Amino acid sequence: MQHYFAAFCPESDGRYTVLFPDLPDVRTSGNDIDDAMLMARSVLKHSLEHMCRQGDVLPVPSSFEEARDKMLPLYEKFSITPNGEVFFPLIAAPDMDRTPMNISVSLPRNAVTALDRKAAIAGMTRDGYIMSLALS
Repeated sequence: MQHYFAAFCPESDGRYTVLFPDLPDVRTSGNDIDDAMLMARSVLKHSLEHMCRQGDVLPVPSSFEEARDKMLPLYEKFSITPNGEVFFPLIAAPDMDRTPMNISVSLPRNAVTALDRKAAIAGMTRDGYIMSLALS
């Protein structure tokens, strides 16, 4: 599993802006540390999943020193002046391994019929529909 550094930048009102040195267009914020951590996990997950859907190559996670060095341009880009010391927790990236696997599943005929009907309504194949259910 990969991990990416997030920069938690304290603001004067007690909130935290969160930036990702390896994903320079991604940022979020939270009302406090706990909220900022939840938001950081969510935005990282959705950003990486979006990149995968677009066929983009995921960035190689930086070392701590590299992540810290990438922050000055991000502060300037987003007009951020941290109000205190920035800290850099590692945020776990979701499992992005999309290697196809064949599986065998036994279901009653009526369940397969219902599954195919729901997949058609969603404009998906059976396999695509099952995958969307599993990953949601």
